[in-house]
Amino acid sequence: MAMKWPRWFCLRTPTSSVGKTLRSQLFACLVLREHQKKSYRGVEALLRDAPHWCKDIDMRGVPDHNTLCRAFHLLISHRRMNQMLDLLATGSRPPKPWAV
Repeated sequence: MAMKWPRWFCLRTPTSSVGKTLRSQLFACLVLREHQKKSYRGVEALLRDAPHWCKDIDMRGVPDHNTLCRAFHLLISHRRMNQMLDLLATGSRPPKPWAV
């Protein structure tokens, strides 16, 4: 079952240094930042050294560290984060138990 993300999540961000970066792509970069425990500059350098990761999420270039910082504050607002968590929770609900 494919998840239906909110419309605002699929929009291009006006603060993007790449110009054509979707918010969902920036979110993927922020997830990578958290996973690798990097700073914004660190994840920018990591993505420059691994262009195949950008290609995997259809990004034409590496977002600037300022863009990543702005995207973090844009995406991680309380209301929007709750929407994303609600979507993830409903998408990952365990299947109904077998009828006996």
